[in-house]
Amino acid sequence: VEFTAETSGVVIHYRVTFLFHGKLLFDFTEQAVVDDWDSLAPTLAAVTQSFTLD
Repeated sequence: VEFTAETSGVVIHYRVTFLFHGKLLFDFTEQAVVDDWDSLAPTLAAVTQSFTLD
């Protein structure tokens, strides 16, 4: 799982890609406006938790 984040003001762009044995399984791109930086971590954690591969 790879997170790349670009910050511009309070707008967060994050992209999550999943690779398994070199094959792209999932590519998720999202944009979120964060008014509280403490809310970012739970958001990313929720995304990770939803799509974690065992």
